[in-house]
Amino acid sequence: MFLFADTPARVVVVRAEGELDGRYAPRFRDQVDTALRIPHIRAVIIDLSAVPLCGAMGIAELLHADRHGRHAQVPLLLIGVRQAVLERLATAGLATLFTIHPTLAESLAHLRA
Repeated sequence: MFLFADTPARVVVVRAEGELDGRYAPRFRDQVDTALRIPHIRAVIIDLSAVPLCGAMGIAELLHADRHGRHAQVPLLLIGVRQAVLERLATAGLATLFTIHPTLAESLAHLRA
């Protein structure tokens, strides 16, 4: 299940739950794409704290989100990335592609800086 909520700083948080696999990846893409189309948005934060694993399809969707965010000139940040997901990103050589923070508060502070 994926939800989003506006924060006071014109930031949208997309919360992913469950494995980012073939079953959930299309919904995840739709949610991120919708968030990136919100007018005057400053950033999109993807909360992965409820994602225990991320397969190849999930990695592909995160890459799509990154490309779409760059195209829209909207920063994309990840929060709550579990160790297994971080290791998968590192194995794919993508861990440094994303700005990753442990919490929403730290991501919002990063955006204010």
